[in-house]
Amino acid sequence: MPAAPSSALSDALSSAEPGAVRPALDPGPPGAGWEPPVDVHVAGLDPVGVAVAHALAGAGAHRMALWDPRPVDAADLGTGLLPGDLGRPRARALERRLLDVAPGLRVYAHHGPLPVLVGQASVAVGDVLDADLAAQALAADHPLLPVRVGPRAVAVGPWCAPGVVGCPLCSLPADPVGPSGRRSARGRATSSGAAGAAAVDALTAQRAAVLVADALRAGPSAGVVRADRASGRTRRARVRPRAGCACDPDALAWGT
Repeated sequence: MPAAPSSALSDALSSAEPGAVRPALDPGPPGAGWEPPVDVHVAGLDPVGVAVAHALAGAGAHRMALWDPRPVDAADLGTGLLPGDLGRPRARALERRLLDVAPGLRVYAHHGPLPVLVGQASVAVGDVLDADLAAQALAADHPLLPVRVGPRAVAVGPWCAPGVVGCPLCSLPADPVGPSGRRSARGRATSSGAAGAAAVDALTAQRAAVLVADALRAGPSAGVVRADRASGRTRRARVRPRAGCACDPDALAWGT
């Protein structure tokens, strides 16, 4: 399958947010030879996830997988979903809307108990990302990009990807119990659900979508890109590798 032009994602979004300050992304060595993925999985369909999916669909994605088990409710209307979608699983409802605007796109909507890693790369929105999903991505060499909206900033990264040191596992708290059980689909979705959605305005969701598209275009790189919600200004923050983390076989040299 031919890859999209390397600038397609960024160019298609250039008019989404006039006057926005674009991040100075440094792809770094891990992204060498990277081609922007045209087969992407978006897990977590709050307003940010919906904006990301629409942005990638409009920027030339060929295939897209969607995951979110929650039904559409009134708070979701106006984010690309319509009154006729009320009560439908979010992934299925968004599948229909994406096909309305991108008829050639192949969309796979799944709303099972847990997200799965499919396609060339995955985007994990909000609290969909946990230690189990990050560990799966590392073990499978599957590029996984988190995006999260906080009270003051949008954060994209750190990547889970081959060659990238300083992954989400390095910043997530250690689990003293171990992988004895994973959050249910309902638990994952609720943590980034209606309460969080109410705090995300359309401009913030679009800004997050632009950052995600730029990151997918540039390829895996170390650190987290943060965009201030008020000004749009961006900066890259370093993620210190955790001793013994699977993302860095030499991380023991950093200490604890």
